[in-house]
Amino acid sequence: MATTAGSAQEVGFRPIEEFEGLFDVWPRGERLTRIRDAAERYRERFKAQGEVLGVRSVDIATAPYITKYAFHGAARSVSPYLSMTNRMVVVQFEDFAGERRTLVWEPTEPEGSAEAPFTPSSSSVRRPTRCSRRSSGSRRRSTRRPRRRCAAPA
Repeated sequence: MATTAGSAQEVGFRPIEEFEGLFDVWPRGERLTRIRDAAERYRERFKAQGEVLGVRSVDIATAPYITKYAFHGAARSVSPYLSMTNRMVVVQFEDFAGERRTLVWEPTEPEGSAEAPFTPSSSSVRRPTRCSRRSSGSRRRSTRRPRRRCAAPA
């Protein structure tokens, strides 16, 4: 569920004044310099406010994920799947008023996962096949590669 600007302030989030108006700066080279300066100012203010009391990452579920989609073609793998672990992050901190708060964040969106084109229920997912080389039966050498006989896994 997305949080709107109005509801974010209602639950206690505040805008970061140091970054106000930075996207209006032109040319872009000047914008980068101003963003770096604003980030340094924000870093100092952030360190002076409140304190993080504890952080913990909790594994929720590990599931197979299609390698092609995970790396977007940037890496090759023998395995068609990799294991992806969803984690929940729990942060305990002091808010601006000095009260102890707990923030729990878990990035999985079930609605988005269900709509993904590569979910197991999707008909576009091809099951991996096991292929074995088959000799041609004749004794003469061929410059062609041997044909493959493929079967779906059991």
